[in-house]
Amino acid sequence: MSSLRVLLLPVFLLCAACGSSAPTGVATGPSQTAGPPTTPSATATATDVPATPSATATPSPTPRVSPTAQPTSGAIVVPPTDNEGALHTADYLYPSQSGSSCGARTGHYDDCPVTARLAARLDGHPLPGGEALCRCQNFWQGVQVQVTQTPDPTVWVDHVVITFGPSATVKIDVRVLRTAGGWVADDTSCTGQGAQTSIYAQNPPPCPG
Repeated sequence: MSSLRVLLLPVFLLCAACGSSAPTGVATGPSQTAGPPTTPSATATATDVPATPSATATPSPTPRVSPTAQPTSGAIVVPPTDNEGALHTADYLYPSQSGSSCGARTGHYDDCPVTARLAARLDGHPLPGGEALCRCQNFWQGVQVQVTQTPDPTVWVDHVVITFGPSATVKIDVRVLRTAGGWVADDTSCTGQGAQTSIYAQNPPPCPG
């Protein structure tokens, strides 16, 4: 009898070990450690894991790409901290050395320091037979600029005089805005001739001096 008891005892221990292997196999979802200890919470974390990466991974590249692309291919903006930003904006739009305005060679003005609405208006070529920003047809010989600050500290006016020869000039007023992103032109009109000569008019006229 004593020998029989000795034999049965290891068998019982082996069965106990086998029985314990089944629970460890079921509990192999110790993914429960990532969430609450119960099995339903493991399914909750399982559904969250695929949903969270796909939701955040798709939008996150989109907002990051567009801002970095805009400065690269967008307008070169005079910084808002430049106290002479209105003058420097005019210098960039009407450079004396090139003899033509910003955007004249390509016919597109998105790379110029202008607002989106002015770029769209200029891209539409509203002045038949002439370049829209300078309202002229020929290369110029020189440019002079005087700046006036309006009562609104965010709005300035550049009085631009473009010289083509001894008696041929174009005089344009450029409305310049000092925005949080920098200085940008928002409108042009013939000097001293009022809003009816705005570039946004149905038929904007040339601006001979």
